[in-house]
Amino acid sequence: METIEKLLKDGNQALQNGDLSVAAQIYQSALEQDADNASAHNNLGFVLGQQQQWPEATTHLRTALRLDPQMSMAHCNLGQVLVATGDAQEGLEHLQKAVDCDPNNVTAWDNLARIRVLVGDYQAGEYAATRALKLQPNSAHLLTRLGISVAAQKRLPEALQCYQQAITIDRNYSEAWAQVGITHFLHNDLGSASEALEIAINLSPNDTNALRHLALIHLSMGKPDEAIAHFERLLTLQPDDDASRLDLAVIFLSAQKAKTALEQLELIRGSFRESSKFLFYQGLALQQNGQREEGKELLQNLADQHNDDYAEKARKMLQIH
Repeated sequence: METIEKLLKDGNQALQNGDLSVAAQIYQSALEQDADNASAHNNLGFVLGQQQQWPEATTHLRTALRLDPQMSMAHCNLGQVLVATGDAQEGLEHLQKAVDCDPNNVTAWDNLARIRVLVGDYQAGEYAATRALKLQPNSAHLLTRLGISVAAQKRLPEALQCYQQAITIDRNYSEAWAQVGITHFLHNDLGSASEALEIAINLSPNDTNALRHLALIHLSMGKPDEAIAHFERLLTLQPDDDASRLDLAVIFLSAQKAKTALEQLELIRGSFRESSKFLFYQGLALQQNGQREEGKELLQNLADQHNDDYAEKARKMLQIH
């Protein structure tokens, strides 16, 4: 019978090789030998989180912390699972606890920075990114993380410097190229933005964020066919991206392809269908497709029931004053 230490080592190796199923099986075998092994619970919880098996991941990570309340990585992993399942407040508490337990845990600082920015606490995100970078000063990933937190505070030239330093360290780090492109886009330097995003996509063809921004840039440059191609590629990778699907529908509508626009709009699900933007373009598409009364009724309801820019556009179209 293999020792717990050997099983944990083998599980970690499988995890490094990207074989999540094998890693999970090995960690489970470790727990069959020792049900109170905190490391095995933490590692299995991490793998289950990667597989988006959220309830099971949460159970194992909470068990790890019951067995070892000061385990920094268990706090870090549980924090990420909680944020992913919608509990940002408790998630951030565990991420903060992770760095309190181990101030040298660069992974915890990195994830704390990411989540702080995600919830809009940009200064705290910058602080966490800075702490992570002090631990690994030559990390292209962490320089990019710092740049993102700085860019969120509208310090774009400083952010660009971070991304360029990251590229100097690793010219094949696609996220840094993507952020360079996005920053140039915000500066309305479409040529430089397009060039950087093309490099990012060549390095990482499935980067949906880079694809979306490159599509928007091509649209701004008057290249709708290129924009459509990038949006379609993005939606193949991420079919539930309703915002991008609506943007694609609007492009088809601008090209007088109302039927194709309506087909895209029909694929949008959930609460996004109740947004003013969706209702406005659906009404417009219906009218352009010859369904004038149905489109007019939709625009009328939007004008009557909402009070935002799209409702105002609807009123103008209906000549409501």
